[in-house]
Amino acid sequence: MERKTIVMTVLVVALAVMAIVYAAFSTNLKVTVTATGAGIDVGYTCTCTGTPGLTGATTPTGTCTVATNKLTITISTKLYQPADNVACKITATNNSGFAVKVGTAFTCNSLASPFKSSVTSAPAVADAAVAVGKTKVWTVNIGYDTSVTADPSTKTSPALTCSMAWVQAA
Repeated sequence: MERKTIVMTVLVVALAVMAIVYAAFSTNLKVTVTATGAGIDVGYTCTCTGTPGLTGATTPTGTCTVATNKLTITISTKLYQPADNVACKITATNNSGFAVKVGTAFTCNSLASPFKSSVTSAPAVADAAVAVGKTKVWTVNIGYDTSVTADPSTKTSPALTCSMAWVQAA
């Protein structure tokens, strides 16, 4: 009788161990990785187009410079008369091996009078992820403030510096 009890106890213990092992290997394992900066490669192109405020007048110009760290874009313009505008179209391309999203929203410094700036469709932290090889496009406009009605003496705008950071999308 004692031998049957021992065998029965061993079988029950073995069954319990097998149940625990099965449960451990059948549980879904979820690993979340967040990387900031590691392997992120977003390339930028920037094209500026000037529109003169007066028909037949000198066309304003603009240039964009992307910092080596790819976190800052600097835009400089040369305007000539009231209502001049320079629109700089910025395209960010995700060259990383994974989807990325904006970690720090696109922000620009303010320009002092007589200049003004505005941003159209700038990337925001709430935006959807940008897939590998896909782009995000936005436009930065620089011009004279609407209060400028006479030929301004200051033609070159101060540099407009805009910055943002990308992170790996979850």
